[in-house]
Amino acid sequence: MIPAIRISLTNKCNLRCEYCPPYGENLTCFKKQASLEKFLQILDICNEIGFKSYRITGGEPLLSNLFKPVAIKIKSFKPEDFRLNTNGTLLEKNIGQINKMKFTDIKISLDTLNKKKYDKITGTKNNFPAIIGGIKKASKMLKSRIGINMVVTKKNFEEIPNMIKFCQKNKINLKLLDLNYFESPGRKYWLENYQSLKGLVKNLQKRYKSRTVKTVGNFGIPMYEFKINRRILKVKSSDNGTTYSKICKNCKYFPQNGLKLKCQEGIYNLLLTADAKLAICKQRPDLGIDLSGMNKSEIKDSFRKILEYYNNSFFKK
Repeated sequence: MIPAIRISLTNKCNLRCEYCPPYGENLTCFKKQASLEKFLQILDICNEIGFKSYRITGGEPLLSNLFKPVAIKIKSFKPEDFRLNTNGTLLEKNIGQINKMKFTDIKISLDTLNKKKYDKITGTKNNFPAIIGGIKKASKMLKSRIGINMVVTKKNFEEIPNMIKFCQKNKINLKLLDLNYFESPGRKYWLENYQSLKGLVKNLQKRYKSRTVKTVGNFGIPMYEFKINRRILKVKSSDNGTTYSKICKNCKYFPQNGLKLKCQEGIYNLLLTADAKLAICKQRPDLGIDLSGMNKSEIKDSFRKILEYYNNSFFKK
């Protein structure tokens, strides 16, 4: 099956979240921003290949002047699934433009409802009112499904009930994610802040009916889904296992002896980085393919090659 593809429009972000690696989903040292023409060329090829699920992300995608033309291009494909991932700080300002793009889902990153804690986690000041205002406006004005993505650590674990209440009140969904390990900020940070969600899931299952939902193509981590007062709560916990490819077996990040520290997510959605690289792994930039200097035929061949990793996924952790 063909996975979803995330399009990271830019390496720029107006937040500096403490758990986020440099350049966010761009994975490695950023080289040169790809042109609009290159993005559109690659997207046309994605459409020809048969991709049906697209996510626009960053950095912060609403900082990029590529946002509008790229979104218009993807919308023209009439995809089954079209999502925007944003930190929410520019959501209210761009609400009209976003509404025209007809996203099926808009995912907003928010880890706390405490302003002081928000400022500390994001390494910024004065953004908290904008994100709360953007969420409330989006929930009222947009036809897209609105959801909050909350990265759960020891610092905010106790805030989950308040976040659930906030989402219920504003008629939006919530996804809880456990902390991913990255070489930056590193092992010490992960060990000090990681919070297992296994106990939370057990408690939720005692109160609400649950089901397991999988990602596009069944790659990545299956999630627990709960329906609470007509709102959806998903829990993405690496305790639930993930998908690896044959390419993972000899990787230094591959979990061994029962340890999951190095690689929790394995192989999942395909990523097109802001400098036009295809990437399949957060820990292994060497598995990526640089499309920036390729012609159409070479790009197609590269997609075929990298999709073999997905077709050769071999077991659940």
